[in-house]
Amino acid sequence: MRRGRDTVSSDDLGRLAGVSAATVRRDLSSIGPFGTRGSGYDTSHLSHRTAELLGGGSTFPMVIAGIGNLAKALINSPLFGDRTARIVALYDVDPSIVGTTVGGLTVRLLADEDASSFAEPPAIGILTCPASAAQDVADGFCDMGIRALMTFSPRVLEVPPEVTVRYVDVSIELQILAYHLEHGRGPLNGGLLHSLGVSPVRVGLRP
Repeated sequence: MRRGRDTVSSDDLGRLAGVSAATVRRDLSSIGPFGTRGSGYDTSHLSHRTAELLGGGSTFPMVIAGIGNLAKALINSPLFGDRTARIVALYDVDPSIVGTTVGGLTVRLLADEDASSFAEPPAIGILTCPASAAQDVADGFCDMGIRALMTFSPRVLEVPPEVTVRYVDVSIELQILAYHLEHGRGPLNGGLLHSLGVSPVRVGLRP
């Protein structure tokens, strides 16, 4: 959708997502009329509707704790700033890191913060800290009112029921890749929406 094309076929989308063209058509038909037989899908309309479905219509304040190499890679990547989240604060406990500037933001101590420190309270917290510190960081984020966490730490977090946690485990992703190398490339999931990180059940598309 970023290649300057006005339309895209279900075959092309299927190849990009690793699913069949029939799966693309089935999944997209569940979220609205997009395509014209023989012409494909209007990329502008499809991109806009998909962004809405993924929450791209809003930009949420986000904070990151644990400013090591992984965090710096995320901060300097094009993932943030023009999509669903913008980074508003960085935290660490290392005296050699606290007070430094990364990505235009000064690294601070999470213990010194609360929601009143922000004009708009953070909505998303990312944990790239060691496992030993993950629960304390999660507690601090929850105390700030953050209700959506993404953690790269290999530790299960205890959070209130209203807090959503997404675990990013690189080792599992590598195992999935190894499996597909061993058994041949095929769909990694059940459909196009899953490849976009969306569960049709979760977004209310299916009963």
